Amino acid sequence: MSFTLKSCLQRSFLLRLLQTTGLSLALMAASAVGVHAEDVTVQGAPGANGADGVNPGDPGQQGGDGASAVANAGGVSPNKAMATGGNGGGGGADGGFQPPPFPYTGAPGGRGGDATATAGTANISGSVEADAISSGGSGGTGAGFDGGGARSGDGGSASSFASGFSGSGNATVSATATGGFGGVSYTVGGVGGDADASSTASTNGSGNASSSANATGGAGGDGGDIIGGGGNATATADASAAGGGKAIATAVATQGIPGNFGPGFPVPTAAANATSSAETTNGARAEALSTGGGVIGETQSTAKTSLGGVSVQSTIMAPSIYPFSFEQAMTTDAIAQGGSGQTAVDPSATAAVIATALPDEAYAATLIGSATNVADVLLGPGDEIFGTAILEGPGGSATFDFSFRGDLILGDVDDDHVTNLGFFSGPIHLTLDDPGVFVLGGAVPEPSTWVMMLIGFAGLGFTGYRSTGGRRSSRKFST
Repeated sequence: MSFTLKSCLQRSFLLRLLQTTGLSLALMAASAVGVHAEDVTVQGAPGANGADGVNPGDPGQQGGDGASAVANAGGVSPNKAMATGGNGGGGGADGGFQPPPFPYTGAPGGRGGDATATAGTANISGSVEADAISSGGSGGTGAGFDGGGARSGDGGSASSFASGFSGSGNATVSATATGGFGGVSYTVGGVGGDADASSTASTNGSGNASSSANATGGAGGDGGDIIGGGGNATATADASAAGGGKAIATAVATQGIPGNFGPGFPVPTAAANATSSAETTNGARAEALSTGGGVIGETQSTAKTSLGGVSVQSTIMAPSIYPFSFEQAMTTDAIAQGGSGQTAVDPSATAAVIATALPDEAYAATLIGSATNVADVLLGPGDEIFGTAILEGPGGSATFDFSFRGDLILGDVDDDHVTNLGFFSGPIHLTLDDPGVFVLGGAVPEPSTWVMMLIGFAGLGFTGYRSTGGRRSSRKFST
């Protein structure tokens, strides 16, 4: 078993909320004066196809790039912004047959246009919804004659940013970004476009906050000599409920697959990174779910809540490099909650952490089950349980912060083992990072015991003072 224990100071929840939401005061003020909801769609123009060569030996003209598209939607909910980049134009063919060695006189395809969508809304007295959707344009085909050809165009990038704040109701926010496909060529396929999706939802009242971000890199284009690599994908989702509501954040990132025609060398390796964070108060459920797919990628999920003076955080991170195929995914699920009630993780989760602050005795007893040693020590009438933790898979941790005066006990349900962490009389910061099921609790001494302990500490202090000539001493220990 591995854990760390130290004292700590808690940061202000309001400060964390302001840092994570990034909502401007201007946007919040706009909702108060009755700005109308917006539904904005922008389509970028396609690039022109390159002209063909007229006579044998004449090269074709390069295809034009697709136009970029920017869509912005704001004001009162619901808001929706959709942006689609224009497709790249195809390259022109050469002017006709050439004698050996068949020179590559075809023209390259144009690049797909980039797309950016931004949606933001805020409402002091009602629920809000914001959606941002973007798609990069596809790259144009590379042209050629009789096996000769030029490189095709790359796919355009896609970026989506969505934010929503509600002072009393629910906040539902989503961002979706899809990179453009790489173009096809007899020689070199185009590279798929990158995708970046970011979503933030926050509430101050009793409403729930739901935030989702989905990013998919564009697929690489087919190539007769070299196939195009897929695009990178980055998804970030944040959800914060400051008034007692639930907070759910979901981030999904999928790298673009490479082209599937041709020998396929060299193929650039794309990355898929997904990060989610959820935070609540009053023990309300906070869940952060992240999924990353591809050869290289990182998924991280963090969930926080507090209840009755105990704050708890669940964190789970998948390896930055993981040997799974394009069809599979690594999913991390972090849950933080307070009170009672069994909670199941998402069935798709590869690794998960569930941390509960101040669970009631019935929930704790169910979790402990047949671990009699743990039950005997932590389920007595004078015992108090501060939290429980379920860590499934590697890379997870559960952290508890609270104040306590008494003997602190950690029970390992899997091994039916109990560890006495010692006597504490102040703030505690405890992090567990081994897979398993744990119960954290303690026993508060009776009043008469407090008196005897204080007298004993005073006597020890006086003896220590006499034996050291008045010099103060200190010691360090580890468990």
